[in-house]
Amino acid sequence: MDRRSKCLLNAIFQLLCMIQGYTSQDLVVPPFKKFRDTVVGLKNALLDFQIIPDVLEDVPLQVIKVKFQDKIVNLGNKLTLLDIMVPPTHVSWEFEKGALYTLIMSGPDYPSRMLPEFREYPHWVVGNIPGNSYLAGETVFDYHDPPETYHPGTHRFVFTLYKQNGSEPVEFDENILKKENMILFRKYFKTEIFGRKYRMEAPIGVNFFEVDL
Repeated sequence: MDRRSKCLLNAIFQLLCMIQGYTSQDLVVPPFKKFRDTVVGLKNALLDFQIIPDVLEDVPLQVIKVKFQDKIVNLGNKLTLLDIMVPPTHVSWEFEKGALYTLIMSGPDYPSRMLPEFREYPHWVVGNIPGNSYLAGETVFDYHDPPETYHPGTHRFVFTLYKQNGSEPVEFDENILKKENMILFRKYFKTEIFGRKYRMEAPIGVNFFEVDL
């Protein structure tokens, strides 16, 4: 192919990309490569912080957007205990129309990172969420900031998102169990086991942060 033909093909390619709505950056970094790089970066973060295997078995395909007031959760960044005394003020994710989701916030380092004998602690679980309207979901476990039974040290807190199977709401039996001693009741929670218990698909979203207690 001569130089003139190559230039013509390149011009046609750029025109088609512009019609499809790609930016100049997209022309340099094709969408499939950007997606691949995002997944690779997420996997590296989950492995570096040992979210895999301590909480998850595999890499979800999206990062959940989470904010506590003005503090953004970003794959292992540090927040303070004061930041997380109340539930997040913003949580969102990409969703399918008509689908229901379950959102879990758990602490895998309970009571400590070195001796997590009661792993995990479910700080917040909301199910039957329509789309990403988590405030319209069903609270399975009320939001609970780190209890005093957590030992001093650096603790990880993980948000995991599941897409529920089918369009019918799940009947969570945790809602009918007695909770007089909530801390005792929440011991030994396992995110992946919870998902399998209710026949949910593999986790589709994740994000996490650390707090020094």
